[in-house]
Amino acid sequence: MLIDGIGLAGYRSFGADLQKIGPLGKVNLLIGKNNSGKSNVLRFMSSHYSELHTTLGSDPRQSVVSFQDVDRHLGLPPENIRLACAHTVGSEGCRELIDSLDTHTSNRDTSLELVRQLLTSVADSDAQDVWFIYRRHATNWQFAFDDDFLEAIARKAGLDANKWNALCIALTGGAAGSKENVIAKIMGRISPFRRECPAVAIVPAIRKVGEKGSTPDDFSGLGIISRLAQLQHPTHGATYDEQKRQFETINTFLQNVTGSPDGRLEIEHDASAILVHMDGKTLPLPALGTGIHEVVILASAATVLRRTILCIEEPELHLHPVLQKKLVGYLQDHTDNQYLISTHSAHLLDAGNAEVFHITLKEGRSVVQHAVTSSQRFSICGDLGFRASDLLQANSVIWVEGPSDRIYLTHWLNIADPSLIEGLHYSIMFYGGRLLAHLSATDPEVKDFVSLLRLNRCCAVVMDSDRTGPKMAINETKQRVQNELKRLHAPCWVTKGREIENYIPQSTLDAAVLSVHPSVKAPARRRNEFARALAYKRRGKDIFVDKVRVARKVVEAAGLPASLDLERRLTELVRFIRLSNGLGRRKSASAK
Repeated sequence: MLIDGIGLAGYRSFGADLQKIGPLGKVNLLIGKNNSGKSNVLRFMSSHYSELHTTLGSDPRQSVVSFQDVDRHLGLPPENIRLACAHTVGSEGCRELIDSLDTHTSNRDTSLELVRQLLTSVADSDAQDVWFIYRRHATNWQFAFDDDFLEAIARKAGLDANKWNALCIALTGGAAGSKENVIAKIMGRISPFRRECPAVAIVPAIRKVGEKGSTPDDFSGLGIISRLAQLQHPTHGATYDEQKRQFETINTFLQNVTGSPDGRLEIEHDASAILVHMDGKTLPLPALGTGIHEVVILASAATVLRRTILCIEEPELHLHPVLQKKLVGYLQDHTDNQYLISTHSAHLLDAGNAEVFHITLKEGRSVVQHAVTSSQRFSICGDLGFRASDLLQANSVIWVEGPSDRIYLTHWLNIADPSLIEGLHYSIMFYGGRLLAHLSATDPEVKDFVSLLRLNRCCAVVMDSDRTGPKMAINETKQRVQNELKRLHAPCWVTKGREIENYIPQSTLDAAVLSVHPSVKAPARRRNEFARALAYKRRGKDIFVDKVRVARKVVEAAGLPASLDLERRLTELVRFIRLSNGLGRRKSASAK
């Protein structure tokens, strides 16, 4: 990562309490209501971060920064403005800084190891972050290490005066007087601001492709034609192949978001317009609609820039939720920038491996929470005005009788299509045996039944046939649910055998049951698909078999049984899940 974390206090909407935004990943979402403070984070990064990095990295005692009075939180004294940056112990940037340190002693390895131990001892216990905190001088815009920060470092590190002085001499060439000055000099040498200063750019919320000759001074789209023209026809030199590759990457992204395998961009010879070749037609980019127009601007800016902190305001404007997720996937997989993205979109919460920071306004002050858990992310949906009735909480739901059915089904689905993720692409719910009589898949309001479609409109049902012979019909309740789902073109998987366990080879099932219940006796002869699969005896009497434990043993040992209609049913279910998620079709599962 180019930076591991930033912190703000006393800056614009941020009050006296330091708000930490970290640890940062490659893509970082700043999500919250309007006027919560998201834009102030981007403003700080785009307007002040580079200057702060340069001045504080060179000599924090002389770091006068060009803030203005409007940048100060109203009602707070000037000295309450604090800024912070972070090292994540063990991160690439932290390791590179330590390895680059010059030491003034013959035993360099010992000095650098002491630096590593120092950072580890003062890091936050959970995230392993060390926050370097600076405070503004009371009378000007000069920043220096916060006194409370230096005291905390001295307390947490537990080094005696001799070790502090030895480390100071090793890193700076001389002692610094008081213990506070010694610690300040050491921390100044290993501050994140001593790392190479990354470029920072911003893509504003208002974006459009500029006219011919528009200047490429920002990334709102005004200079996009010139930038793309350079990638399409780069000047021959050391970066020629790389720029051609970047242009092809943008074309691949265009093909992905439009679903057109032959989609390509082309810049007219006089750089007057962006043309799009797609489906046998050639059209100017604006003719494809605002969503494609916008996403090409964003992807182009992210591709043209290299090793840059790119701040993006509200990328969801004019973008369908699917395009939003595809954009984040492109940023993650095909660019080498680091992103800070302000957004109101709950659709981005499960997009890729983004870090999510929930920003709220409490008593006139911006507060930041790193949203890690599912409950924290769910609270964001409430903050943005979404309610459970507004959201499909899973893209598809599969109803099964009980937990053992879920164990078998998730195992088989993972074999049939490993790309499908339970909890994201599908969820499995239990209806439980006789409770099926109280479920209905019909849409009209009913008094006696629970409507499955009120919970999710992409639903499937898997149920045991309970048939004891090939000519026996399923009961009325199962037949009704099957017919209702058929009218809705939703899958209803009724097992070809008696129970779901009848899909398991007899030898595999016997081994699993004997592992869970060692004293039972396996049946003397092989059962057919209409026999009770879990009919086991102990001393001549039927026993209650622990179906869940047996199911776990079965999936530990077995792949995908090639029995009855299992492969065909799984193929149907995989197709249903993929279509519910907009993933398209996949080849049939192979028996293993």
